[in-house]
Amino acid sequence: MGKSEETVEAQKRFFGKLADSFTYLRNERRAKKEHRSNAKALAAEKDQLQKDEETYKDNLHILANHDAIVTDQRMKIQKAQGKREQLQSELAVLEAAAMAAAATLQRTKSERDKEIEPHQERYDDISEKISDIEDDIRSLESDKRNLESERHGASDSQLRSLDARIDAIDERIKDKEERVGDLKDQLHDIDDYMREIEDKHAGGIATATAAATAASAKVADTAKRISDETKKIKNARARIERCGYVVSHPEETPELKQKIDRDSATIVEHECELAALEEQLSTLGAGSKLAKRFLLVCAGALLVAIVAICLVLSGALMPSTTSSATHPSRSSQQAASQASSKPSANSSERTDQKTSDSEDTANPAASHEADADSAPVDVDTSSGGADASSSDEYVLPASDSEYYTRDQLEGLSDWELYVARNEVFARYGRQFKNEDLADYFSSQPWYNGEYSPEDFDDWFSPNEYEKANTDLIMEIEHERNSPYLN
Repeated sequence: MGKSEETVEAQKRFFGKLADSFTYLRNERRAKKEHRSNAKALAAEKDQLQKDEETYKDNLHILANHDAIVTDQRMKIQKAQGKREQLQSELAVLEAAAMAAAATLQRTKSERDKEIEPHQERYDDISEKISDIEDDIRSLESDKRNLESERHGASDSQLRSLDARIDAIDERIKDKEERVGDLKDQLHDIDDYMREIEDKHAGGIATATAAATAASAKVADTAKRISDETKKIKNARARIERCGYVVSHPEETPELKQKIDRDSATIVEHECELAALEEQLSTLGAGSKLAKRFLLVCAGALLVAIVAICLVLSGALMPSTTSSATHPSRSSQQAASQASSKPSANSSERTDQKTSDSEDTANPAASHEADADSAPVDVDTSSGGADASSSDEYVLPASDSEYYTRDQLEGLSDWELYVARNEVFARYGRQFKNEDLADYFSSQPWYNGEYSPEDFDDWFSPNEYEKANTDLIMEIEHERNSPYLN
């Protein structure tokens, strides 16, 4: 076989493996989506089966003890009705007491306000007088400043006249300031007296408030007890109606038994299908890890080739120096030598990576075990990159099937712990209201957010590994006082 034919065969193998890698990832994603859908449907079937079994047992009990059940429920209705009538009588008395307590409280407050009112009016009048006098003082001070400005350049006779007017203004200002001082003393006395009035009535208001509050609480408690007795009556009547229906339709009980048997067999079949799908997922998971590694190697090789081309082009376009102008042939030979040496070294790295990838393909089980046993504590999920791909795009790839230790988790950052804790739910397709989490998981190839938080919480239940791992993560986050704790 010629060299060109070998090259063609190598290219065919490369592109064939590249296509297989994308096929593995696509099949794994499709299988995961199908697994989540089947698991949700199976959980709903089990819930319905449990309800049917409870209904069937209740039907058998009713058919065997119909008269005793009806008699017991009628006695409950009679007892609840008597209790409700008694409570309704008590409620009327308590409501009257509550109204009386509220009236007493209002009367006590009115007496206090009535006694304070004339003093408050006098307080307001004096405050207004003080404000008017202070306005007069400011006006007089303005007149004084004007007169003082006229003294400059005035004759002796004019100075004497101005000084006399200024002295008169000073006297008036002094009298008004004394008046303001007296009025402020009166305000202080009035304020003290109103405070004494409030203190005198404070005890009575506090007592009336406590009585009104206690009466209202008793009314609310009695109303709740009446509601409880009404519910008992309603439930007992519904029970009697159900007994009558079951007895009048005896054929439905054996039909329900047949339905339970059919549903039980269907659930067993669906559990087997789910187990087979889980086994398929396990196989696809091992292959997808190798596919991701292969794609990572291809991306690295492509990056090296781009860098090498850029270096060659930058060397070819570099302006000639004095030395290259003198010896152009030697300069071009050195540039070509440097450019050829770098791709050669990069080609050697790609060869080593492909060799390693071929070894992983030859023994996929060993590769899968190595990934599972290693703790991905060095993953930088906030920036993505090669480390995230090598751990199957998860912070904790095996959080649903292994127990992680504190030593493994303490090496993670606060953000990585936050992501790892929510990764348990994201793996099953839960959507997130937090924008940071929603953006992060949406960028992951394995994520398929198809369940709202409300729908997800209705059916999801973590297994023992997931619960233990999330509890340990929360414990570490609390110890660190993580900013991502809600």
